[in-house]
Amino acid sequence: MYYHPLIGIFIFIIALIISFFIGKLYLKNSLDKKAKKNIPMPKGEITSPDAPWLKDDK
Repeated sequence: MYYHPLIGIFIFIIALIISFFIGKLYLKNSLDKKAKKNIPMPKGEITSPDAPWLKDDK
């Protein structure tokens, strides 16, 4: 069977592109579900422990 290294590189790049779009769709759907449930995004210590200016002062 004839196999050229460019075929493997091409398959790898196609797999990266497909996984990027699948991840993008999953993240979009995940954020939409959180917005519908009115779940606030975490701030402060959870997301960035070295950024005290992001803390929620409520």
